Amino acid sequence: DKVFLSGGVREDKNSNFGVNLPFVKYPSLGLSWVIGEEPFFPKTSIVNSLRLRTAFGESGQRPDFRQADKFFNPVAVNVNGVEVSGISLGGAGNANLRPERTREFEFGFDAGLIGDRVNFEFTKYAKQTHDALIGRVLAPSLGATTTQLVNLGRVDNTGYEYLVDMKPVSTDRFKFDISFNGSVNDNKVVLVNGAVQVV
Repeated sequence: DKVFLSGGVREDKNSNFGVNLPFVKYPSLGLSWVIGEEPFFPKTSIVNSLRLRTAFGESGQRPDFRQADKFFNPVAVNVNGVEVSGISLGGAGNANLRPERTREFEFGFDAGLIGDRVNFEFTKYAKQTHDALIGRVLAPSLGATTTQLVNLGRVDNTGYEYLVDMKPVSTDRFKFDISFNGSVNDNKVVLVNGAVQVV
C-alpha cells in the first residue's frame, strides 16, 4: 500500500460529432507513491507523511446539438401572391467536426506536518487544448448561415494550485481549523487556423 497505479481509456461516439469522425479515445494514467512510509525516509517531528503523485489524461468537449449537421428550416414563400411552403438553410454544418481535446500533465505532493496539524497539498499542471471549437464567420455571399463551427487553434494553460489546512487547536471539547487555498493560471493562445499567435 505504498505505490498506487491507475489507468483507463474512455471511448466516445456522439451524434454531435461530424459523420466523418470515428470513435474518439481518451486515455488516462495516474501514479502515486507514499514515500513517507519508506524505511529510508527520514523520520522527523516536522514532516510526518509525504505522498508524491503524478497524472496524465485527456478529455474532450463535444460540439453542441446539430452543430455538425447541415439542416433546413421551413419557411413560407410568396409566389404570385400565394404563400407556398419552402425551405432555407438553417445550419451550414461541418461533416469533419471533431471534439475539442485537452491533454493535461500534472505532478504534486501531499504532506502532513507537525503531527498532522498542518496538511499541505500542491499541484503543478500543464494543459494543451487542441482543435478548439470556434464559430467561424461565413461570407454573406454564400447565402448560408452567418457562422459555422470549426476546429481551430491551440490553447496552452500552465499553473499551480495549493491548499493549506491547519488545526492549531484540537481537543475533545474544542477544535479550530483554518484553511487557505489558491491557484495561479496562465493562458496563452499559441495557434489559430495554422498561424502562430503571440498573445
